[in-house]
Amino acid sequence: MKSKKYIPIAVNDGIGFGAKLKPKQLAVLGTYLDEDTDIELTTFQQLIVQIPEVEWKEAKKTFDKVGLQYYKVGKYVKNLRT
Repeated sequence: MKSKKYIPIAVNDGIGFGAKLKPKQLAVLGTYLDEDTDIELTTFQQLIVQIPEVEWKEAKKTFDKVGLQYYKVGKYVKNLRT
């Protein structure tokens, strides 16, 4: 059996102090997460989630529709707060 590959993604409602998420945004995010997936909240007010690689292209389009900002994490992203 082939195991799923996941992409770690930072998700938030945009850059700004006190950014907030709407229920619709959280519901959309939940559709791409496995039931036992951990969600990490960072000090930069981002949610770090693991999205299945095969669903990533579709997830990006859906995130755009509901106003979620997303960034690949790891060596791809540097956090900045002004």
